[in-house]
Amino acid sequence: MTDKKPATLFPLPVILEPFEKVAIDIVGPLPTTAAGNRFILTVIDLGSLYPEAIALPSHMAAMLQQHFVKCFLVMVLRLLLYQTNLQISRRS
Repeated sequence: MTDKKPATLFPLPVILEPFEKVAIDIVGPLPTTAAGNRFILTVIDLGSLYPEAIALPSHMAAMLQQHFVKCFLVMVLRLLLYQTNLQISRRS
């Protein structure tokens, strides 16, 4: 028998706004695809749980920065479109 105590549980913070907290990870190296990609950049907005995954040929900083900016812009535009549609449907 071990005398280990159970770990203390802490409450998770409530995320109220989209993009208040974003989780980012890189998966790979994976087998090379026909397009030459070996890695996947994953981004999840923890406020809305919106996921995005982008295939990448490498995980060098410059490439990650370029794709993360594109990913972030796409996520923001989708959020704005969703909020606009939501406001329009509430007016109807």
